[in-house]
Amino acid sequence: MTLVTDPTLAMIRSESSKLIRDEVRTAEQRRMLESAVADAILKLGCTPDDISEASGLTLTEIKRILSDVRAVDADLAHLAGLR
Repeated sequence: MTLVTDPTLAMIRSESSKLIRDEVRTAEQRRMLESAVADAILKLGCTPDDISEASGLTLTEIKRILSDVRAVDADLAHLAGLR
């Protein structure tokens, strides 16, 4: 068995923490993109083709984003007693 030194463990902890922060940041950026996509289509009247061209997202990805937004809206309306 090889002895792992404290500096090695510190480096592993540091890299692990950095990776987690990067993943959280990426997830937040993805959420912001998805929100912008949904707003552009549902509120501003952009077409899915326009969004696909501008973002590089496929139409399938855009449809998934829209269905997720509508599902959340339906859940919130149900919880608020509106449905």
